Amino acid sequence: MCDIFTQKDLLERLAGKSYLFIGDSIMRNLYKDLVWLTTSEREEFIPTRHMQKKGEKNLGNLRDERLITGGDGTAGRDYEEVRDFYSQKHDLQYSFCFITRCWSDKLRYFIEQYPEKYGSYPDVIMINSVS
Repeated sequence: MCDIFTQKDLLERLAGKSYLFIGDSIMRNLYKDLVWLTTSEREEFIPTRHMQKKGEKNLGNLRDERLITGGDGTAGRDYEEVRDFYSQKHDLQYSFCFITRCWSDKLRYFIEQYPEKYGSYPDVIMINSVS
């Protein structure tokens, strides 16, 4: 049986850390789920319309979540999307990098440049890819 957890439970466990999500649309949806759960004023599921979108400027008009690069609507192996969310209140950061291959020069560059952009490497990296 699945354990039920609340926004308070999530924030108690994740606050003060940074998380990097690298992967395809499945990983983007996990990123969006956590952003929504972190910021939602009511404990509710993220609306399906947000899960179906890619490349939107920010998720549900949240001011702390934004598209950094990409999201221009192209499809296929050249699609790029980098997103970021930071909650100053909880000192909590989620970053997302869309990939179409398990490894590429673009991904290597992104990971090498991460500390310059965010101050340090993330505490947790989650990665998936079907390639």
